[in-house]
Amino acid sequence: MRRAGSADLADLDHLDEATLRDLLAQTTRAYEEKLAELAAERELAQVTLAAIGDGVLATDAQGRIKYLNPIAESLTGWSREEAVGRRVGEVFRLLVEGAEAPDADALVRRSLAEGRSLRLAERVTLERRDGRRYAVESTCTPIRQAAGGAIIGTVIVFQDVSDKRLMALQLAHQATHDELTGLLNRQAFDAHLQRALEEARTLLHTHALLYLDLDQFKVINDTCGHLAGDELLRRVPALLQDTLPATALLARLGGDEFAVLLPPCTTAEAERQARACHRALQSFRFVWRDKTFKVGASLGLVPITAEFRSVGHLLSAADHACYVAKEKGRNRLQLYRGEDDAFIRRQGEMNWVVRIQETLEQNRFRLFSQSILALSATAAPGIYFEVLLRLVEADGRIHLPSDFIRAAERYGLMRSIDRWVIRECVRTLVAQPPPFLNLLATCSINLSAVSVGAKTRPLISGMCIARK
Repeated sequence: MRRAGSADLADLDHLDEATLRDLLAQTTRAYEEKLAELAAERELAQVTLAAIGDGVLATDAQGRIKYLNPIAESLTGWSREEAVGRRVGEVFRLLVEGAEAPDADALVRRSLAEGRSLRLAERVTLERRDGRRYAVESTCTPIRQAAGGAIIGTVIVFQDVSDKRLMALQLAHQATHDELTGLLNRQAFDAHLQRALEEARTLLHTHALLYLDLDQFKVINDTCGHLAGDELLRRVPALLQDTLPATALLARLGGDEFAVLLPPCTTAEAERQARACHRALQSFRFVWRDKTFKVGASLGLVPITAEFRSVGHLLSAADHACYVAKEKGRNRLQLYRGEDDAFIRRQGEMNWVVRIQETLEQNRFRLFSQSILALSATAAPGIYFEVLLRLVEADGRIHLPSDFIRAAERYGLMRSIDRWVIRECVRTLVAQPPPFLNLLATCSINLSAVSVGAKTRPLISGMCIARK
């Protein structure tokens, strides 16, 4: 069958010379126009490839390089003339830190065989010809003929993501490290404690947690200012790291509180390492301008065993041990023992703190009155009574102040309780009928020494006004 638009050789015999020349000229012009179009398209493609910010590397069906754009030349260190004809793996050298590097030749062969795009492994590094390295992201895609769709090669498109990866690493570091000291923060340290607990349960490894609180930080901070306090917090980690094993993890939990996760060891070994830290802090002198301070610290040491239910339970035990060290005079090491009376008492007090706060929030304190009787018959007539406080649990149980006052005093809750008592007493008295108020001689309220010496006077004055 003759193709449309073609001339049979037999037909050409009937054409005169002039017509033949015209036909040849037209064919030549059409051919030249087509070549010009192809050249323009090629020029446009090359300009486009040169202008884009990604590296572009093309291969033939055998995985030999046919083309590199300027970005690819810059990132690989190979010129187009030097690279053409070489295996792609020789020019496009990939590395993966801590793992087997992907083989660019194998990736090209796989893309050719499977006929689909393949994304290179994440966190891949391209090693330039001169040894410099770039973090890259890359995709290998088959090239198909326009007619028929046969695969004739591949194109690798890649980009330098070093800045993006560096920023991601910086953000990850900021999320897991304390900004001031560069140590692990509470969230990251909790994750390590969780693994230590799991190892204690499954592998029977006994790590140890050392919790320490600087004894003189507040004095330094108040005396010399926050700049001095910050400088002290920056120096302490270096001091501790010089005494700790390389496998120990040091973290800042907040304020002047630090924690150390010691590697698996016996309790005696953990205590020895903890005492080394204590001695280092004892001998340290912090100098700020013309002042010198002895720092010191109270330390609590907890062997991490399967008895601890959670990270919170473990940290609470370490905090208890540190608190007992403070109660015993500060600047000392206290080993945690769950059966100790001091720990049991402190645990109970901590539980009361939560219950007191909940009672205040839910307005479950209650006031009771107790009559005051005159010992002398000459006392002025009237109503005399004392106001008594009770804590009522959600289930209706009633607690006397002796159950919770110690915890309230120790953890700074007495002012809140006293203020509630005064407000509630005044509110109740104001609501009483005039005959009762006319007979009222004395309403006695028990207040803590902390409240009497602080800012409760406006409330007391308000109560007196209501009485009048």
